[in-house]
Amino acid sequence: MASWTFHSAGSLHMGRGSLAHLGPSVERMHVARLFLVTDAVLEKLGFVDRLREHLPKVELSVFSAITPEPPEETVIRAIAAAREFNPGAILGLGGGSN
Repeated sequence: MASWTFHSAGSLHMGRGSLAHLGPSVERMHVARLFLVTDAVLEKLGFVDRLREHLPKVELSVFSAITPEPPEETVIRAIAAAREFNPGAILGLGGGSN
């Protein structure tokens, strides 16, 4: 699958090599603190570590308790964690119903 970028109020980068777009995007937004929402599988597979490699100057907080079709209590926990961290941006890593 070829990589592609969707632009609207923000940007969606999808496909192989998409993480390479992250550093420049975050720099353009002047984000110092980033809240990452993902699932435990992607974290275990090393995607969070690879993401950190592209963001060496950014403080990152990871919420990896997302499940397919997350129940309301999971969303509420993610919101609380994000508010406590007070990020400059929120990044979703994953796809489908996550």
